[in-house]
Amino acid sequence: MLVVPPGWISELERTGTFGPHEYLRAVERAYLYWGRGRGSLLRRQNLWVSARQGKIDGSYFMRPGSAGSLKLLAAALPDAGIVGAVIYAAGFHLSGADVSVLLYHAQDGDLRAHVHGDTVFTARKTGAVAAVATKHLADPALAGGFSLGLVGAGNIALHAGEAIAMALPVRHIAVSGRAPERVAACARRLAALAPAHAVSVRDAVERSDVVVLATTSRIPVINGAWLKQGALVLAMGAHYPEAREVDDATVARARIVVDSREQALAEKGDLLVPLSTGVIRPSDVSEELGTVVASRRPHAANGKDLTLFCSGGAAFEYLAVADAIVAKIDGERRDRLDPRVEER
Repeated sequence: MLVVPPGWISELERTGTFGPHEYLRAVERAYLYWGRGRGSLLRRQNLWVSARQGKIDGSYFMRPGSAGSLKLLAAALPDAGIVGAVIYAAGFHLSGADVSVLLYHAQDGDLRAHVHGDTVFTARKTGAVAAVATKHLADPALAGGFSLGLVGAGNIALHAGEAIAMALPVRHIAVSGRAPERVAACARRLAALAPAHAVSVRDAVERSDVVVLATTSRIPVINGAWLKQGALVLAMGAHYPEAREVDDATVARARIVVDSREQALAEKGDLLVPLSTGVIRPSDVSEELGTVVASRRPHAANGKDLTLFCSGGAAFEYLAVADAIVAKIDGERRDRLDPRVEER
């Protein structure tokens, strides 16, 4: 069994061994196999921890006094030889979640690898999802170049912006958020890839053909009336049932695509709230990104004037990236690797 210890994934990126392009290929491969319909998934399970009472319970919904949670996901993509589980703790602090990925051999069920994913792993993986979604869901008329807007300027927004700008022809990036210093820092870093400027949230939305929402807000951060006709909106933030980044106007206008329909309808407040009020119906949430990737069909707005991709983070994304990292390490000479990478 291969053990990839904490910090090694960041080192792989620093040395150029496994970077943004490798994340993109791994995530797109995962969606291709998932879209072929032969995979299976255990949607995210949550154990909420009450900071005030020190108790753990199995209720999904956020309870008063809950500080954090233990999360478990699993998936199998047998055609790709990928089987495994993901576990992490979230909500205890603001520095991000450390992720443990367990990969098993699809043939005999033996444990193949334990990959410790740090904040780089999670941010790069999520950024790659944003790039894959943009590649396959954006209007083909934007193939010559498009404007990108970020609502949120944290780690996920930054890596989403980088992944999209590295993979696709971004002409301009508008960065917005609540913290001016963080927004400015994000814009400065993205300026290495495309002209980038700090703007208001409304300006970021109104100016952009593709809008990435990567916030921790529990109430909508945009107004659907601000969006251009034909825009693509990527809702990448919180996956809690009571939390929303998009309003009813956005959802009502949109062709809706999700990472996993089962998981989205269990946890994504951007969809659950408008479903509960009749703004949309369950049949409106029927399209998965994997089906789009696997079909290779041209973009279809399905009679809607914008597209909304709701992402919560599916297990097969984590597993495919971990699988690619392990394959990369297996392909290197062991005597040239950091000795912390152990064979057990």
